[in-house]
Amino acid sequence: VASGRAVEITLSGALLWCATERRKAAAAIHPGAELRPEAELPPVLAAEPAPERQAALRELVRGHLDRSGPATADALATRVGLDVADAELALADLEAEGFALRGDFEAGDPGVEQFCARRLLERIHRYTRDRLRGEIEPVSAATLIRFLLRWQHVAPGSRCEGRAGVAEVVE
Repeated sequence: VASGRAVEITLSGALLWCATERRKAAAAIHPGAELRPEAELPPVLAAEPAPERQAALRELVRGHLDRSGPATADALATRVGLDVADAELALADLEAEGFALRGDFEAGDPGVEQFCARRLLERIHRYTRDRLRGEIEPVSAATLIRFLLRWQHVAPGSRCEGRAGVAEVVE
């Protein structure tokens, strides 16, 4: 704020920050909010028209969802100072365009609907898969052969006899 790169938004007693270049979008999202300081935008940004409210909501939610990981509509709305209905509408738009996915991504309250950016969810899945694969270590060929001979009841001491032996081998 002191260097002019951000503005403070006072909204119902809560203090939020916004990048200076997003000032018009913040004013569209929160029409009654007080934005300080009253710094002038650069001429290029000042010439741009103010975005419509729904487009600004969509971009606000997109930015937070892309960095926050799985989040509920309530948590996201609280974090960015929106009504839950506005957050849900923006999330539905992002889901329709394929940016966000809806699901139950974290262990916790079962049945609680969460949203996550597709790209971020893919990265989380890849990291988890790679970690799980790293936990599995290959064994030597000799160890594998010893296991297979015991498992198939061919190794000495593991052979089966009679009807019970046939049933165990078949099983």
